[in-house]
Amino acid sequence: MEVPVHELGHGTPFRSRKLNSFFNKVFCFISWSNGVHYHTSHRMHHLYTCNQGIDYEIVLTPMKKNSVWVFYRFIFDLEKFIHRMKPNIMHVFGSTKADFFHWNELFSRDDPRREKMILWSRLTCLGHGLLIAAFIYTQQYILILIVNFPTFFATWLMHGCGMLQHEGLNPKAQDWRENTYSFRTGPLIGYLYWQMQYHLEHHTYAAVPFYNLKKLHRLMAPHAPAPLRGYFSGLMHLYKIMLRQNKDPSYYYIPELPALERT
Repeated sequence: MEVPVHELGHGTPFRSRKLNSFFNKVFCFISWSNGVHYHTSHRMHHLYTCNQGIDYEIVLTPMKKNSVWVFYRFIFDLEKFIHRMKPNIMHVFGSTKADFFHWNELFSRDDPRREKMILWSRLTCLGHGLLIAAFIYTQQYILILIVNFPTFFATWLMHGCGMLQHEGLNPKAQDWRENTYSFRTGPLIGYLYWQMQYHLEHHTYAAVPFYNLKKLHRLMAPHAPAPLRGYFSGLMHLYKIMLRQNKDPSYYYIPELPALERT
């Protein structure tokens, strides 16, 4: 559900700015995403990719995943549910302290965007509350799972793709080729992921529409590291990095640049 939010926020699916904005709000609502918060943080993410203390979306600490973490991603993503729902509910009850980045608040307490963030949360909760009440009244209980909470079920593919963006790379790198991956994948995952497997290309030229990233990938190939060999192969690559970081927390993976770029 978050992938359309991302690409609509970049304004590339439609030529019309109004259509991009409208459907962005629709998918933000469905996924319980806060548009004010997300689009502000994502702008910082592109400007200062992986720079710790500035890019709040990516925290490149040594990876630590366990079997419980993996289990939740295949069933119901409890961690994501708490992370997404807690600040939304706190905003409904008037808390101005809650932030979706509990590890580092995006907005200062006197930032006017904080009030807009809170209003968005309240409208989201109100809308979902009305839908849930209608589904209960009409005894269409299954629609509560399908319409209100689908973004929290079976999130393994989304999390895997997200990890294959920046995990295990240099948190101080200024070159996108050193802090962002691209990976090969088949047409199905590429379609579901809106071609964001070409993530290095997306960061290098963020205004290029998602449907042109494959062409951009070919043009950039002589100047970029080889992409990871596939979705599952990429996850195995991250697993090996995680094992090494468990022994040496200072370790990070350095992609190999083409010979042309090393001279």
